[in-house]
Amino acid sequence: MGKVLAQADRKVKHYHADNGRFANNEFLEAANDRDQIITFCGVGAHHQDGIIENRNEILTQGAHILLLHDMRMWP
Repeated sequence: MGKVLAQADRKVKHYHADNGRFANNEFLEAANDRDQIITFCGVGAHHQDGIIENRNEILTQGAHILLLHDMRMWP
């Protein structure tokens, strides 16, 4: 991932994550060495990423519609 960002001339400035692997001391030290900031949210705080949640809802609804269509057309 780092190579892809470097090729695109991008730099990660901030992480917003749950307390899982990102709370690991090695990760925190690596982020500090690169002048990156990390903030934590509660585990399972889905409201933190509305764009992804919306995309998941669209995909779920699409799959549901396809299954209903198949059930109706192929009894």
